[in-house]
Amino acid sequence: MRGADVSILMLHPQSKIAQLRSDALHGATHERFRQDMVVPGICHCLDVLAAVSRMVPESRRDHLRVRLYDSLPSISLHRADDRAFLSFFMHGHLAVKSPQIELLGDDSLMGRCAFREMATLWNIGRELTDVSEWRDELAADTGGRLSNGAKAANNGAFTHV
Repeated sequence: MRGADVSILMLHPQSKIAQLRSDALHGATHERFRQDMVVPGICHCLDVLAAVSRMVPESRRDHLRVRLYDSLPSISLHRADDRAFLSFFMHGHLAVKSPQIELLGDDSLMGRCAFREMATLWNIGRELTDVSEWRDELAADTGGRLSNGAKAANNGAFTHV
């Protein structure tokens, strides 16, 4: 085994921001035909991460860290080591299907700004204690919501491998 650490930062599925993002993706679609794809998409990703977590020996599960944030997402960043792909949350488009900017480390102004922004979101996020039990953890939250500034020991947008 390679022993890689994986940190994933995702929008909290029960946040007001998740609904706003869903609305932004619908653009000019008539309200009658709108279907929320953001919350089900986040929940599906958490279910997949839960299944992956259950396949890993319990002694190695701490190498997968998942945090949920409740803030306006400014950028989407997928990162592996010093290489990252940056995109933006545009109306009517998924960030992953929007133009991507390749960043090589934080030597550039864009790299420094992007990594600093993701660190900010990571710090205001709430870390799931056990991603395999994410539904129970959210249910235990007060109303299933994050409290502002909730802290614990990095998408739907930050993946750091």
